[in-house]
Amino acid sequence: MSHAWTSQVQDYVDELGSTAKQIDRLLKQCRVDTESVKTAELQAVMQQVSEQLATLEEFVARREDLLESADAPQSGHTLTAKLQSLEGDHRPLVERCEQVSRLVADVNHRAVSLFVCQFHLAEFGNQLIRIVAGEEAKGTYTVDGRDSEPGPGGGLLDDVA
Repeated sequence: MSHAWTSQVQDYVDELGSTAKQIDRLLKQCRVDTESVKTAELQAVMQQVSEQLATLEEFVARREDLLESADAPQSGHTLTAKLQSLEGDHRPLVERCEQVSRLVADVNHRAVSLFVCQFHLAEFGNQLIRIVAGEEAKGTYTVDGRDSEPGPGGGLLDDVA
């Protein structure tokens, strides 16, 4: 019963790990291209990141299929928990699931951070002009979630300056 399911989980985890490593490599390249101000290269790599992220989204559906499979153990809400509930030694696969899970979480964090940084870099010129001109601008973020009061410059850039 569970051998076919664990085989499917193994294949899933291997493919997910490979995709996450590819995104990791691309994110490292984005950082290098951003620091070197290589705009054309950065755009090409960002396109590849977008394609890989779309692939990663497909893994969510596959994961749900594995969790709801008739062959899957009934106890547990995650692949790791279901594997742990099986009889026998599935420790290597459980550890691989946890390892890939950490990698996906790291890639997610870095992708979001890269997006935020690129957003602010894209707005840098406008913010600089507002600061120099002394124009009123609404801050980008507030610490406590309250509406921010307009002030000179561009909020986050002011804090950095």
